[in-house]
Amino acid sequence: MAQLIRRNPALDCAALLERARVAGGRRMLFLGLAVAQNFFGASLPPQVAESVRGDARTSRLARQVEARHYSGPLAVVKPWKEAAFPQQLMDRDD
Repeated sequence: MAQLIRRNPALDCAALLERARVAGGRRMLFLGLAVAQNFFGASLPPQVAESVRGDARTSRLARQVEARHYSGPLAVVKPWKEAAFPQQLMDRDD
């Protein structure tokens, strides 16, 4: 995602967000953008960054991804939490 953003500075983010919304994948896109920004320093257009930050569930998921990343390869996996993660990516209200 970070490379996509870097290599396409004229990317129509509004259209991308709309297509994700229509497809029911807005939160998945938001998580990808949050990870690209937080881990890889991708620069998001201000209105996109604001939308991503404004989604509370995406913020929680991004923190989970970060915690998982920094917990190291020998971290204990909790299957019940792992199974719930994809469900949280669905575009539903909390």
